Amino acid sequence: MHTKQFAWQVLTLGTPSGRVMAWLAATAIILMVPFAWLTNLSLWQRLGLDWAPSIGLTRAYWLVVHGHPLAAIDRNVLIIPVCMIGLTLIALDLRRIYTS
Repeated sequence: MHTKQFAWQVLTLGTPSGRVMAWLAATAIILMVPFAWLTNLSLWQRLGLDWAPSIGLTRAYWLVVHGHPLAAIDRNVLIIPVCMIGLTLIALDLRRIYTS
């Protein structure tokens, strides 16, 4: 597979391998950045909203990746369905990759 084609698949999430690679890349980035870098990341907070369902999900995922699931739930309880759905989709994509 050509590099441009693979990069396009990752950017568009158009194939199972593209989705798995995008998830791995996002997880690796979140694993490497300090928690403090995620403090002012929320677009909703920058727009002046004090509350939106997605506020804190990136920080909650950071906590999950770093082994603090209870703190992640305290940060944003929606991390539970996000992780359940996300892991299910990644598992299905991995199955598609390895059975094709």
